[in-house]
Amino acid sequence: MEGIQRSTRQAPPTHLRLKIESFSLIQKTSLERYDSLKFEAGGYKWKLAIYPNGNKCGNGIDHISFYLVLVDKSSFGINKEAVVTFNLFLFDQFPDKYFGYLVNDICVLEAEVFFIKNIERGNLSDGNLSVYLVWADSEISPKAKVLMDFKLRLVDQLSGKHKDEQFTHWFDKTDKDWGWGKFLLLSVPNLLNEFLVKDCCKLEAEVTILGDVKNLD
Repeated sequence: MEGIQRSTRQAPPTHLRLKIESFSLIQKTSLERYDSLKFEAGGYKWKLAIYPNGNKCGNGIDHISFYLVLVDKSSFGINKEAVVTFNLFLFDQFPDKYFGYLVNDICVLEAEVFFIKNIERGNLSDGNLSVYLVWADSEISPKAKVLMDFKLRLVDQLSGKHKDEQFTHWFDKTDKDWGWGKFLLLSVPNLLNEFLVKDCCKLEAEVTILGDVKNLD
């Protein structure tokens, strides 16, 4: 995931509104996760995965956790991904008064998904890890351009000898991503032992905005 932003707004969601009644009863059941009905956006089918008591594996204890899930991943193959920007909402049923996220044991979850494009990545057959920076703004003006200097880093969790790549690129509505299809060759002996510790790898990004153009003739 490239980035997370938290905000409020008045406009309704574009694709899904899910009303959950008797929420406290759901919390008391033994099932950890509930899935919403499927909905379509950008030519693909999606659903929400809801954890009423929080996703324990995602450090969500004592919270409600919910996620956007792509229903059919087989349509991409092993070396393709869909680049999307999406918004997930917890509806405030009493705005401007107090936080009304759970009213009369009812909560409302909302979602919208905006498809950007498909990207071919490194895969098991070519033996490479691919890493890209994506400008994930659903409201980019067709005439807007941003010059970014960015560094992507795969963290060496043992010796501190990180794998870095840096580049400067103009991003716009038709060119939203840039990166390296062959960021790291996975077949180098013992190399993954430094970057993959307890089945966990860490990626970092440093982004500097050098300039922007908002109105081009």
